Amino acid sequence: MLKPEKILTLRQEAEKKLADFATQKGSVVHDLQNWLSKKYADEVMHELQIHQIELELQNEQLRQAQILLEESRDRYFDLYEFAPIGYFTLTTDCVISTCNLTGMQLLGISDKSKLVSRRFANFITPEDLERWNVYFLRAKQQSEKQNQNIELTIKRVDNTLFKARLDTRFDTQNLMRVAVINLTER
Repeated sequence: MLKPEKILTLRQEAEKKLADFATQKGSVVHDLQNWLSKKYADEVMHELQIHQIELELQNEQLRQAQILLEESRDRYFDLYEFAPIGYFTLTTDCVISTCNLTGMQLLGISDKSKLVSRRFANFITPEDLERWNVYFLRAKQQSEKQNQNIELTIKRVDNTLFKARLDTRFDTQNLMRVAVINLTER
């Protein structure tokens, strides 16, 4: 096996011989080099054009995939926001991190920013608060293992009450997903 320095020396010798050969043969070698250079340039240009077309096709496919993703996102956004039940995401401290429009309406709040970062327990009636706290801790310990549910009385911001069923589950990010169904309207 040749050592790297030996390979470098062989290359340098070969380049020197080629230069000597080109000097000896003069214009014939020069013409041959020009012909080879043009042929190589044509091949490289062809490959670059093919690569450019491939990139344009890939770009078009990415645009189409982006359009499909945006349409899918919009469908799921509508499905989430306009669902007939309230959806909430609670942190492990029982703080509301997200909710849908129905959830906001159930609690009597029209501005999402006034609901996010509030404790969900603030909307539970004092009579059911202890049950909620025990339920929340038990559900948190169960984590992703199973869905949990409880029926409670919820208090809107205008102090009106409604009976609700809460179906909950902790997700992989340790956030509690809560579906709230108004039982009073049934």
